[in-house]
Amino acid sequence: MQEEIFKAQLEAAKQASVAQLLFKAARLWSSQAIEKIQQQTGGQPFRLAHTALLPHLDLEGTRITELSSRLGISKQATSQLVKEMESLGLVEMQADPDDRRARRVCFSPAGRAALFQGLELLQTMEKDLAQSFGKEDMQYLQHLLKRLLKLLENNP
Repeated sequence: MQEEIFKAQLEAAKQASVAQLLFKAARLWSSQAIEKIQQQTGGQPFRLAHTALLPHLDLEGTRITELSSRLGISKQATSQLVKEMESLGLVEMQADPDDRRARRVCFSPAGRAALFQGLELLQTMEKDLAQSFGKEDMQYLQHLLKRLLKLLENNP
């Protein structure tokens, strides 16, 4: 009985938290997008962990140590993610122009194309959501999220 009360209280607290709702919505959205990518690619082993790396990878490339810092995971875990993404053909290692001894993780040509394919998939998912959600509500949600991002980016 105590466990059920705790679960109910925890769920109520989560439902009252905008941050928790955003986290859950983002997690579900990402999972659905990955499922659709896997369907489109015939089950390519693209995982949620791979999507976590993508926003931290600069277009000109990023060193593993920097990616590790941005992701908040070990260099070894970051290297493993990079190796997996290399095997998928999405990234490649290149010499760092600032230090020839160092290497950068860069998007491969296929990885760059996949970025646009991913954005196209997200747009399709947004259109589907807008049909259920309503166009005006979807536009308002986008407006609010842009404002939220601007506030968060200016107040680290």
